[in-house]
Amino acid sequence: MQEAINQFINELKSTEEAADFYAARKSFEQDDVARDLMTRLNTMTYELSRKQHEGRLEENELALYRDVQKEFRTNDTVASLEQCENIFTDLLRECNSAISEEIKMDFAAQVAPAQCGCG
Repeated sequence: MQEAINQFINELKSTEEAADFYAARKSFEQDDVARDLMTRLNTMTYELSRKQHEGRLEENELALYRDVQKEFRTNDTVASLEQCENIFTDLLRECNSAISEEIKMDFAAQVAPAQCGCG
């Protein structure tokens, strides 16, 4: 069984979709501008959430957040990564569907970690 699983994983990794995704992820990791935008967006998300909870959120802060969010979404490296990730995810869904059909249950749901709501 383990040999079949390893063969399946190797076949999956050798697909064009996987290669494109890994290349796009590497490009993102090497793109200082894209990574900086992501860091800024994450930091702003945290700060705005905190300020909203405290009742101190201002419209100009939301406008700045929307600007950074737009810049992040329209960044070529980010857009490429998102597109490749979506295509690879579709392939994984197809694999799950084929496996699920064979075993007569949702394979991904059965092997996914339990969601306890903590953390």
